[in-house]
Amino acid sequence: MLVFQKTKWVMLAMGLVSVATGCAQAEPETSTGQLRLVANGEAFTHEGLITKDGWEVEFERVMLNLDAVVASQNDAMAQDESDAPSQAVVLVDEPMVVDLTEGEAGAVTVVTQDAVSTGAYTAIAWQLVSQPDTPAIQLIGVARKDDTTLNFQLQFDRPFVYECGEYVGDQRKGLVKPDETGELEITTHWDHLFGDGTSAPDDEINTGALGFTPIAAFANEGTVTISYSELMQKLSPEDAEILTKTLDGMGHVGEGHCESPEVS
Repeated sequence: MLVFQKTKWVMLAMGLVSVATGCAQAEPETSTGQLRLVANGEAFTHEGLITKDGWEVEFERVMLNLDAVVASQNDAMAQDESDAPSQAVVLVDEPMVVDLTEGEAGAVTVVTQDAVSTGAYTAIAWQLVSQPDTPAIQLIGVARKDDTTLNFQLQFDRPFVYECGEYVGDQRKGLVKPDETGELEITTHWDHLFGDGTSAPDDEINTGALGFTPIAAFANEGTVTISYSELMQKLSPEDAEILTKTLDGMGHVGEGHCESPEVS
């Protein structure tokens, strides 16, 4: 299992918070509001999906082990310490499991941070971490195709790091006004992994997706229980590469893509 440190942004943000606290008596009071963090698995988490290879997938649990969530008032995450964000908020600083099936239409409120400086939080960094008995991602559900029904439990036991810019969607997010609550969203796109059987086979969402058939190949007595580590050993090299690429590209902010830097 990979072991790694949290991103530098948690440390930087904590330092900024400490400095702000230490100077509170010397500086004028700053207008503040609240900042709510939402995790969204889209409608797939409630309605299920049809994979690129024709499996009907229904989710019972979609669990993320979320950690190191830092929002900042930057257009993009700074590349080195000299470019540290002027305003940063640590929203999650220790691992917590979020089940996306519990939220309305796939959206779950993770945390609401009080006394946040007003402004536009246009960047967010977040991680999914693996711990003993708690994988970074766990998908539990049922898949059906023709006369076959498989119960599945997929455990992606490796770390994921996502660095994202501003939310892309029908409305702007991340704006905190005095005494009001702004909202930031992290979004997971499960059709990137499984594809979309309602789209054309040559659609980009399908040509780059793994589908479910390669996973179903490892079923035993109607059940597939398998980890990322096991899949990487058992899948063909081509499918293993697709699995890694799709999971790295799964993290979004609405429709906005996130960067997934290599972790160590």
